[in-house]
Amino acid sequence: MQKRKIHILPAWFSALIALLFILHFGLVLVHQFGKERLPQKLVVMADRYIVPWFYQNYLMFAPDPANSINSFLYRVETEQGWSSWKNPVFPYQQMHWANRLGYGSDVYDLYNGMADELYNG
Repeated sequence: MQKRKIHILPAWFSALIALLFILHFGLVLVHQFGKERLPQKLVVMADRYIVPWFYQNYLMFAPDPANSINSFLYRVETEQGWSSWKNPVFPYQQMHWANRLGYGSDVYDLYNGMADELYNG
């Protein structure tokens, strides 16, 4: 029987792979968490490495993400004065929180859409 040649990676090659992994992982951590704490040169270097290859553009999934949630509140002026503020969405919010598959979420979305349009208009 012939002896098979076992291919073992040289030690320097294994060390190079480990070094590249540690460097990559470190640059990812710097890009994610080190913007205020680490030197600016290191942050710029991490950005130049991460952004072209690994940057996630979350706007692709939500092109116009909301910066705030607007609620539709109203009050009525009567002969006795102003009424208290009323939120017509609140009962539907409670239904939505209790059962997310019910029709409460549709009404909740409708009223919140109206509130956003009133706020933006």
